[in-house]
Amino acid sequence: MGRNIMNAPTLYRQKTYEAGLLLNNVLGTKTCEQHYYTNNQQIHQYNVLRPRELQFYVPFDI
Repeated sequence: MGRNIMNAPTLYRQKTYEAGLLLNNVLGTKTCEQHYYTNNQQIHQYNVLRPRELQFYVPFDI
């Protein structure tokens, strides 16, 4: 039960390509729980999050 989800993107750009590194869910939080209250509703939202992940990507022009 947590709200602390940290993502850490890094990007390097040139004219014809980019290189990026993305680290998702740095803190390793397993769930995210949110509560909303309106005049006539109580909304409880519970999400199971993906585990920590490291992505490396290189988009480029041909």
